[in-house]
This record gives sequence, C-alpha cells and structure tokens, in this order.
Amino acid sequence: MKSFLLAIFTVLAFTVPSQLFAQDADLPENMVVFVNERMGSSIPTRTIIRSDLNGTQMDTLATRFGNILSLSYIPETNEYVVADNQQSRILHINSDLTNYKVVMTNRDLVYTTAYDAERDRYFYTRIASSAATRGLFYMDGIDSTPQQLDNRSARYMTFHPDSNAVYYALSGVGLVKHQMDRDERSTLIPYTNLTTGMHLDRTRGHLYLVYADDLYRYDLNDPNAEPEFLFVMGFGSQRETAMTMNDETQTIYISALSGLFRNIVYEVPINDLDAEVEFQMPYSQQVELMVYNSTNNELIFTDGGHGAGNFAFLRGYNLETEKTANHSLRDVSGLAIMPETGTVYALDRFFVQSDRTLLFSMDLYGRNREILHQFERAQRTIKADTVNNGLFIQGFSDDGSFDNIWVYDLSEEGIAEPEVRLSFEKPFSGVQKMNAFDVDFEEDIIYVTLEGEGVFACPGDTESCTLIFEEGDDLAFGSSLAFNPVDERIYLTESIGGIVSVNTDGSDYSVFYSDFNPIYGLQYNGSMGKVVWATTPFSGSPSVRYRAPSAPENVGAEVFFSGRDVRDMDFIIGNPATVSIDDDLLTSSIPEQITLKQNYPNPFNPTTSIRFELPEATEVRVTVYDVTGRLIQVLDQGTRPAGAHVINFDATSLSSGVYLYRLETPQFSQTQKMTLIK
Repeated sequence: MKSFLLAIFTVLAFTVPSQLFAQDADLPENMVVFVNERMGSSIPTRTIIRSDLNGTQMDTLATRFGNILSLSYIPETNEYVVADNQQSRILHINSDLTNYKVVMTNRDLVYTTAYDAERDRYFYTRIASSAATRGLFYMDGIDSTPQQLDNRSARYMTFHPDSNAVYYALSGVGLVKHQMDRDERSTLIPYTNLTTGMHLDRTRGHLYLVYADDLYRYDLNDPNAEPEFLFVMGFGSQRETAMTMNDETQTIYISALSGLFRNIVYEVPINDLDAEVEFQMPYSQQVELMVYNSTNNELIFTDGGHGAGNFAFLRGYNLETEKTANHSLRDVSGLAIMPETGTVYALDRFFVQSDRTLLFSMDLYGRNREILHQFERAQRTIKADTVNNGLFIQGFSDDGSFDNIWVYDLSEEGIAEPEVRLSFEKPFSGVQKMNAFDVDFEEDIIYVTLEGEGVFACPGDTESCTLIFEEGDDLAFGSSLAFNPVDERIYLTESIGGIVSVNTDGSDYSVFYSDFNPIYGLQYNGSMGKVVWATTPFSGSPSVRYRAPSAPENVGAEVFFSGRDVRDMDFIIGNPATVSIDDDLLTSSIPEQITLKQNYPNPFNPTTSIRFELPEATEVRVTVYDVTGRLIQVLDQGTRPAGAHVINFDATSLSSGVYLYRLETPQFSQTQKMTLIK
C-alpha cells in the first residue's frame, strides 16, 4: 500500500504542466537548483544557480555582491550600479539583481556611482591619499580607461542627463557642477558644512541636498536660483543615514539610526510635511544606503546588520505589499524546491557578526524574493514537505542551547511562525548535536543522526525517538542523510568519507559508495529512482553524481555534470522519461580494458562530455591542453571505481580551436582531440 500511494504521489507532485513552465518556453522540464561555492581571492562566494541536468544551460538566480558602499538606480533600464568594496569592484547589476557586469576593479574605496544610460558612461567618486587616485572620475563604457575630472575629495555625486553635467559635493567648498560637453567646472553653492545626502529629481530638474542636518532644494533650471530650505532632517536623537525620493509623488524617504532601532524609515511628502509617517523595515538591521525603484515601487537598501563590521548587503522593501526581499546572498547553507509551484526556499546566514539566518523564497527565475522568517541562530538544512505543503529546517534554537528540527507551514495565510518538532540539547556551546536528518513525509517519521550515538527514528516529538542503528568505534556518520521510501532504506555519509546504507529497522548495513572526498547534498530522488550527491575532491574537478540503489557493488557512480562546487541542491523532474541517465552504465558488466572515448558532442560549444571506462579501481587524472601543450584544466584526479565515468568540460572562457584531453593511470595513458567552435 505504501509503495502504491508513493507512486500516486509521484505522479501528482512531479507532473508539472503549470504556469511556471509556461512562462518561459526555453525552461527545461528537468532541472536542478543548487548552491555553488567558489573562491574569490580569499573570500568564498555562494550563488544559487538553476541548470539542466547535464550542466550545459545554467542561469544564476541569486548571488553575493559583498560590501556595498555605493548604490545608484538607473530608471531608464531599471538597473543598478554599485561599488562592492569587499572585492574592490564597480558592478552594473541587472533589473532582477541576479547577474552583473564588472565595470572596473581598483584598490581604493569608491564612495558614489552614477550611470549615463544615453552615452554609456560611468561616473564615480573615490577616496584615496594620492591626488592622482582620488576625486571624481568617469569611464566611456566598461573597457575604457578612467578619466579624472577633479582630484579633490568628492563624496556625494549625481549625473543629470538632460544637461550632461555632473553635480558633486566637496567638503569645505560646496556644490560643484562639471559640464561634460565643455569640460567646465563651477561652484554653484558655496558652503562649508558636510553633505550627507543628495538626490536628483530628473523630471523637474531639482537637486535635493542634505547638509547641516537640513534639507534644501536647488532648481537646476534657473542659473540664478538660491537653495530653498525645506525642513530639518534631525529626528530627535536620531541621525539621518540615507535619503531617496519618489519623484512622481514628491515623497522623500529618510533612514535614521536611533539606539537599537537602526531600520527606521521616515516617509515625508514635501507638499504636506504634517503627513509624515515612520515605519521599520522588516527583517533588516541597519539601513545604510537607499534608492527608490520607481518601476517596482520598492525601496532598495543596504543592510549592514547591527555591528556588522562594514559589511552591507542588498535588501528591498515593497511599499505596496510591505514585504522585504533578499536581493543579495551572504552564506547560503541550504535550499529546497516545492515542485508543484516551482518555488525555491533557501537559508541565508546574513548577519556577519551573529548567526542570524534568513528563510526566503523566490521563483525559478530568481524573482519575487521574499523573506519569510528570521532565525536568531544558524540554520543548516532545509527540506520540502510535498505531502503537507511545508518545510523542515534543521538548526539551533533561539538561545543556541538546542539542536532543533523546525516545521514551517506553507499553507497558512500570510507569514507563518516555525514550530519546533524535535529538540536535542547540545553538549556545549558551538557544537551541534544533530548531524543530519531526512523525513518519511507519508508516515511522518523523522530520521536523524546524533553525534556519537547513531541513527534515530522519531515518529512524534523528541521523546518518541528510538535508536535504530548505533555508531561504533570505527563508524561515525557525517553531515548528510537521505531516506528512500521505495526500499525503506536510509543512506548516510560517513565522517571519514563514502556513503553507507541501512534499513529503517537497523538491519542490512552495507557500504553503498566508497569515496574519501567531501560529500554534500546527499538525497534520494524518487522521480529518477536514484541516490544523488555532490562531491568536492581534494584535487580534480567537483561533480554532481548519481547511482541506482540496486547498482552492483563493483559499479561506480555516474556524473550529471562537473566543474561546480555544489554545497546543496534540489530537483524538479517534470518528465522522468526524458531524464538523460544511462542505466546500462549502472548495471552492465565491468569493462575489460581502460578506454578513453571520443567526446560528445564534437565539435562543441561551449560544453561537451568526456567518457572513460575502467576495468578496476585505480588512480586517474583527466586533463585538457591546448595544441601548444599548455595545461588548461585538470578535470578529474583521484581514485575512481571500476565502471564507466562521464565528465563535463565547460569551455566558456576559451577561444575556438582544437584542444587535447588526456586520461592517465599508473598503467595507461591516452590522448584525444576535440574541437571548440564558437
């Protein structure tokens, strides 16, 4: 009966002729969404990527922008230009905040940025000790050499496209105008106080300035105009940190800091100052920069977190829905997909000097990002309950004393509060008690591994947990666990490497796959009928692998795709019959000799698959060279089991031409040619 119900559920849950897929004809019906980690200098960067199962078509859904000290909005294209000073870059970000172009890199702090969409020019102010590297600069497009307009320490700046002029504030000087077409500079308003805010109303040609805690309006259309005082920006003991404006409604938004409340925003209609209101940005800690997005009626702001050590990440607050969006990542620990709706749920440990973790959702295009809950402590793993429309989340309790399994009900209207299902006391601060978990959603049983104890089955609350398989002196479980409801079997990673399995009653323990490399995202996918995981070898290329539960002991695992350091993942399988998995590779006899096959496709652009076969387990090294013999990439290296193996090669960064790929073992070496045509 259980298998029959599971089969019915599989058809209901994974047959997805929904509006989600109808939105984009190019969206593959079988896909994986994963957390990808890469190292940028010494800083690990995690992004969320959607891909087909072969890794040939990848799209970034969410990414990390780093420490943002400058934020400007481009109304013509609904895009943004930011200065990411953590990695010393100026970035041009698309309207969905999913991808960016690097405009330039430099070692000095960039304080403000602006973009001339008509002429494709970038402006920025930079703080430095040298007169040659500080001041106001511009670039004619991404690939041009920066040109200095002023070597004085400019801070706030804006560009007016109608007059083709840059307006910027100089400490001790005042408001300065640089006319670009005549290369002329003039001081419009002399003053000595520090400017702390600037906004250009392009429609009316009005420039709003904040200095000495006062807001002034300056008419750029009148060369004889004097600044018009509007109101005092001081709000009691609070201080203004950012100012932006809805030009259409003439409403100013001001962020202010006061004690513990560092996310207060004042909404001030210029034509009716008595109608001022204030509100707090939900799920934010310290609003530092802010722009108004007129297309989405959204305040885009940087949130540094209280005492965040100069880190600032992008958030958004929709003024109509009053919901907060997570627009840039910091440290994504896990994700899950609800297949019927195509909604991605993810955990992001955002706040730098604390373990606070955000639970947020988005669609399969990286849009409609909504923060659902803020946990006070670190959360590590998330799984989608497709039977009961909920989420199971593993992490620490609010006071950090317990390891919890939380249940988040997605069927509730509005934003729900997670409830504690299981709670295990930690041995001491900073050490987790629970290593991993998975759920039999049909029977409502949670399987967990507890540090130093073993595998437990929990059909109810914590008191219901019973030990089904005990750890031994030479056996300790790692950070991944997967439940197979068809065979009622549990798969676990060992702390020293590899995957083992055991029945849910604790019987028939066996080694499922031997691998001494780190393993992430272990799961059983019912639609494909495969155990899937990601591995990151100590040398060679990381990969996403799969293996059938019934595969013979001497048959290895196959590769979906390689070259991505995957830390967690989940799948949507709309049509299992079209999943490109060669079951013969998992069940056929062991090859008689070592063979390196011709890559497929060939010629290719930009990805191709390289297959090799091993008659027994051995050390392998798979490399790619150009025709001069220069090493391009090590695709795989390490001990591989007997059987057929497939590696994906991505040549996106290479130019067209002939390349060589080579397989080496202690007893064998062979080289083949492949052709890249772009």
